[in-house]
Amino acid sequence: MQGDVGSGKTVVAALVAHNTIVDAKRVLLMAPTAVLAKQHLESFLEYFIPFPITIVYLSGATKAKYCVQDGKWIKTQLKKNTITKALEEAQCIIGTQALVQESVTVENVGLVIVDEQHRFGVNQRSALQQQSEDGFTAHLLSLTATPIPRTYSLMVYGDLDVSRITTKPKGRKPIITKILQRKNRAKAYSFIRQQLDAGNQAFVVCPLVEESDVLGVSSATETYQELSSGEFAQYRVGLLHGKQKSKEKQEIMDLFVAGEIDVLVTTAVIEVGVDVPNATVMLIEDAQRFGLAQLHQFRGRVGRGTTQSYCIVDAERAGAKAQERLDFFVSTTDGFVLAEYDLQKRGPGEVFGKAQSGFLDFQYARLGNTQHMQQAQEIVQELFASGIRFGDIPEYPVHSITSTHLE
Repeated sequence: MQGDVGSGKTVVAALVAHNTIVDAKRVLLMAPTAVLAKQHLESFLEYFIPFPITIVYLSGATKAKYCVQDGKWIKTQLKKNTITKALEEAQCIIGTQALVQESVTVENVGLVIVDEQHRFGVNQRSALQQQSEDGFTAHLLSLTATPIPRTYSLMVYGDLDVSRITTKPKGRKPIITKILQRKNRAKAYSFIRQQLDAGNQAFVVCPLVEESDVLGVSSATETYQELSSGEFAQYRVGLLHGKQKSKEKQEIMDLFVAGEIDVLVTTAVIEVGVDVPNATVMLIEDAQRFGLAQLHQFRGRVGRGTTQSYCIVDAERAGAKAQERLDFFVSTTDGFVLAEYDLQKRGPGEVFGKAQSGFLDFQYARLGNTQHMQQAQEIVQELFASGIRFGDIPEYPVHSITSTHLE
């Protein structure tokens, strides 16, 4: 299921999860970060309070069990010796990569939900779907704002069905995205200050946590020091990155959500799971260091309210190829269009292997030619529906298939 950030994918996932639980099967939901997993947990707790459902949450640092009692959720912290029993009782299990550890075994799984699937490897997604030991292969629902090329190719081959959410909640406005020219940096800072003075908040995203002499790109710690004592000295500036302890990261995010931090200097740690409607402007430093999927996710951290939002992309150090990619990123806010472009540039990877990018050695066909691929799917489905099987189909020598046939 593809839909831009904030389009309502979680609501749909919750509806499917509820149907699965009603059918006496269990649900696993895996998210790439604890922040996003916790956000899904909070959403499910809100949606499911009218129902007698037991939810277990697993992350590297936190393990808890939630069940409804007298119309309220009761939370129980799980210890190592109580996790197995809690998993046996749970109808819905939400967590991070902790779900694919060998020590975690869940039977009778009917549905596996993977959020932001581009953040996981092929083996991780496969292991989660095969958690059940009763011989039943669970249904799989992948959620994404930007399908990776390999996922897109699986859709084209018919191995994945795709549904799209093409609209956003009422009142949302398209995010205005601009490339920052070197000569306009002072103007960009001035514009961000205007947004802050209007009561809004801002993100500044950097590719590194600490300064690197080798890479020579912006670091969060260095940028934080410069901005907090320079351009944004009169504002409350916060620093958030992956090397901080979980408790510290959560405290900083809570302050930002509460509006007690005006500018948050951060890294890719905010790529998913951050919902701050009051944040209206984002500056992405050294944007050439990020992939299209990451950039689109970053951009989705703003524009979650009704106020017009903006994304400013710094590309001062970008080469010709990176500049071309960034120009395309600026030209569209459609994650599916970005995925198609990524497919053409990076290739789909291995359909039956593990590589998630790279080109296939087709003589004529292109995976980007979705119209012909869709027609081929429909023809095969019609053949199977009519009762025909592979053994009944006449063999055609490979040399008889020419570009004329394809045209």
